[in-house]
Amino acid sequence: GILHWLWMGWATPWVVVWGSDSGAKDASIRANEMPATFPEDDCALCYQKMQHFWDEEIQSKGIEEASLFRTLVRFISYRNVLMLGLWNSLFDCACFLGPPIAVEWVTTYFRSLSEIQTEIPDMDRVSPTLLIMLVFTGLPLALLACNTIATMLGSRMAARIS
Repeated sequence: GILHWLWMGWATPWVVVWGSDSGAKDASIRANEMPATFPEDDCALCYQKMQHFWDEEIQSKGIEEASLFRTLVRFISYRNVLMLGLWNSLFDCACFLGPPIAVEWVTTYFRSLSEIQTEIPDMDRVSPTLLIMLVFTGLPLALLACNTIATMLGSRMAARIS
């Protein structure tokens, strides 16, 4: 499932074969020994697909106006580029806006409680305290997962291009 993929469980057989430290010769990886990860990432298939998009670009724009960038975006697909951009945008927003917004909510809440009454009961402090704890402990863990997913998606796209 998705957790197996995220935690790189698919790489375990590779580590078993090439992960020894007994010597550099035992740990050297040869291209013909690498198992295929995804059929659509096959080098020959990706080359044919990329060549097709490049030929279409040349036919539609001419060799002088042909754009490798447009060809790469079509090869990867607009959807994948958009999803990776959206994912990274959400990741950055959570990283930079999450903690300040949480602190602002909690301070506003405590300020409103202090305006209403002089003493703030302990029970009224539990929710904001838990929110701050969740944001400052849970957010880094969520960011770690988001960063891992973004890296894996970017690496998979890069593997198709190279």
